[in-house]
Amino acid sequence: MSGETFQESVLQELRGIRVALETPRQKKTFSLQKCIKPKPQPSAPGLGTGIRTENYLWKHLPDGAWKGQQCIIVGGGPSLRNFNWDLLEGETVIAINRAFEMCDPTISFAMDHQWWGWTEIGRFGKDIAHRYRTMKGYKVMLNSMMENAWVRYPRDIYTVDPWHGNASVTLSNNDGVGLGGPQGTGPQNNSGFAAVNLALNLGATKIYLLGFDMKGDGQGRQVWWHDGYPSLQSERVYAEFRKAFTDAAPLMLQRADIINLTPDSALECFPFGEMPHVATMDK
Repeated sequence: MSGETFQESVLQELRGIRVALETPRQKKTFSLQKCIKPKPQPSAPGLGTGIRTENYLWKHLPDGAWKGQQCIIVGGGPSLRNFNWDLLEGETVIAINRAFEMCDPTISFAMDHQWWGWTEIGRFGKDIAHRYRTMKGYKVMLNSMMENAWVRYPRDIYTVDPWHGNASVTLSNNDGVGLGGPQGTGPQNNSGFAAVNLALNLGATKIYLLGFDMKGDGQGRQVWWHDGYPSLQSERVYAEFRKAFTDAAPLMLQRADIINLTPDSALECFPFGEMPHVATMDK
């Protein structure tokens, strides 16, 4: 199924569904269609949207906010199936996609508005939808498009722009985050890559990667620590993700120590370490 066809199938599923949101002061409902606004023109080369709103993450958590700190970025690889999630307590954590289900992250980060829609309507469970809506950390989404328009997220979700410039990683979240490669050369859909770029711009000097298995099940399918998503891609996508990281690793390692804590990971461009080592680090 093509991306365009699949996107339309998701829209058909979500169109007309009204989601109840509980807030501290009031109860309100919305439909996904009301979260769309007309596509604006970029205001400068390299900016994905040209929009500037009060909910941009960099206005609330500026570049350098984590200067000198360590950060753990949690992906979705199957190596986390038996992981002791209590080890993340008290750490600065960026949880990618469904990783927020198992920990209380500093940032929950996702790039795909379809994932957000699935989460909101309870495709992963009503308890998961409630956990997401009430989580204490920053809920961060990439500004993304649907039906040739930009998605307007609820006010408690912060956004970062996609970077489509000629560099693989950005130096400031004001410009956005790299998605996996320079314009025209990378897959441009690597959420793990974007999360590392986000942590670099926030000033983290040690970045640990958990659940970055970067490989499928050996039979052509994607695989995760959880039960997956309504859509699947071929495991060939992991080769693209690995290449994007390998190409950008020299630049990334100039800005921070990046250590892969994922046992038997196929991502080999960063040195490997073990989780117990993290707990002994100075914070």
